Amino acid sequence: MKRCALLILLIVAILASASGGDITFKGGNTSIRTQAGRQVITLSEGAHIQSGSIVLKADTITLYGEGFRYVSCQGGLSLVDEERNLRLEANRLLYDREAEEIIIEGYVELDDPTNELIARGFGLEYLIADELITLHAEATLEKHTSSGAMVCKADLMSFDRGAMSLVLSGKAGVDWKGDRYEAQRIVIDLEREEITAEGSIRGVIHG
Repeated sequence: MKRCALLILLIVAILASASGGDITFKGGNTSIRTQAGRQVITLSEGAHIQSGSIVLKADTITLYGEGFRYVSCQGGLSLVDEERNLRLEANRLLYDREAEEIIIEGYVELDDPTNELIARGFGLEYLIADELITLHAEATLEKHTSSGAMVCKADLMSFDRGAMSLVLSGKAGVDWKGDRYEAQRIVIDLEREEITAEGSIRGVIHG
């Protein structure tokens, strides 16, 4: 018990000196090791950390790099950005605290209650400060509007939360108000609910 308490105090002291702001943490099992001259902290069994507005929970969370710049999560992970009211769920994630960037490999789901939308895809990058989100591979976004759900699909999807702009690239398609639009590239102003299609275009509009 005393050894466990000393380990926790040691980790707290180490994380207090981390760059990129304070890190709070908890985990049922915690270990510290040295790799390439730097300390690596691994949390498991209910791992949970918070760095700024970002809250992460996963089966395993590893902190490493200079000033614990990097946070790697694996297994049943969830991310909540408390400041921006955004939630992500996936299986594998890398968080660069210094660059304020989230990278997710594999299937990911996004929930944005503020903007009344949900999205999913197979790969994601999130530039936190700029509020820019990129979804890859079979990306789908569903936006609630006064005229019903707007369903967007594409190979690549770029969402600017600040500008409320969505760019669909590669096999882009939008279903909305009973109409369908298809093009190589589609730009949507989500605030004004305006759709602009570029390149070869086809669709079905119900009069």
